[in-house]
Amino acid sequence: MLDYDALTPVERIQHAYAACEGRVILTTSGGETSAVMPHLMAKAIGHMEFPLVFVDHGFYTSATYRMIEYFREAGHNLKVYRSTLTPGEVERDYSGWCDPRSALFSTVVRKIKHAPLNQAFAELAPRAWVRGIMRHETPERRAADFVQLKNGVYQIHPILDWTRDDILAYLAAHDLPINADHWDPTKGRDQRGECLIGDNCGLVSTSTAPATPRRGRAA
Repeated sequence: MLDYDALTPVERIQHAYAACEGRVILTTSGGETSAVMPHLMAKAIGHMEFPLVFVDHGFYTSATYRMIEYFREAGHNLKVYRSTLTPGEVERDYSGWCDPRSALFSTVVRKIKHAPLNQAFAELAPRAWVRGIMRHETPERRAADFVQLKNGVYQIHPILDWTRDDILAYLAAHDLPINADHWDPTKGRDQRGECLIGDNCGLVSTSTAPATPRRGRAA
């Protein structure tokens, strides 16, 4: 059995890409260090044709939308998915939802985050899902593995063992942009909460609310 601990992030991606015959997607939040994973993925497989999936719930900052446009302009195969609910409808129908203590919080997260991502899985049908999570970020991520099979898809975490210093060094070495003004209300006030996409999204999932894929501008 392959020891992922002994591989570099590039080798982890290469192995997953080959094993899954190219049926691989990468998700991005457009967050602070999100420029790393698309660059690393392209470096590993030699092209930018893989689907780069962004779930736009409509509550991000302008800096995050600029990061998404950066990916598009760089030539990535960007796929943007949105909920059928607009931000205005969310605020009208689920007032106070963004407080994680609210009974509405998990309902709205399922509708604006899980459902659009599950639409992406239904349309793109990947065998593997590459994610840029790192163990140091949250208690939940400390328990993650480099490869885990959940909801019918292999989740691949190439930089799981990286520290914050590691990812900042990569950004600097490759002159990649940093989003210093990222805010995602589905992560809670301290931005260290889990929106649980890893548990609730995939080819087989529990979040079934409809979503509409959009291929126009991200904002």
